[in-house]
Amino acid sequence: MGHAAGDEVLRKVASRLRACTRADDVTVRLGGDEFLVLTSSGKENIKENCIMLANRVIEAIKEPIPLAKGLAQVGTSIGIVFLSECPDSAEHCIQLADAAMYRAKLAGKGQYAFSDN
Repeated sequence: MGHAAGDEVLRKVASRLRACTRADDVTVRLGGDEFLVLTSSGKENIKENCIMLANRVIEAIKEPIPLAKGLAQVGTSIGIVFLSECPDSAEHCIQLADAAMYRAKLAGKGQYAFSDN
């Protein structure tokens, strides 16, 4: 559908990500079609809160995106890492999340995976 349509898809995905997160969460586009969400899930039910957020994101992203030349359908794969797993650097944390995301991709569309670190 062209570059303009691709840019519109990225804007819509970013908007949907922001709609899934809280005001104090951070949503960032790393580049291409990769996004990063930083969230504080509190001290209780951390894993469950991350799962609920991942499922909200997966459901929001898979909704068709209306474009001038038709509908775009995209999906998402999510890698989840806890900050406590990578206290040395943000870059290490992103690498762990990226590895988890690729495991989620291998599991099929619309999946999430936790870091195995």
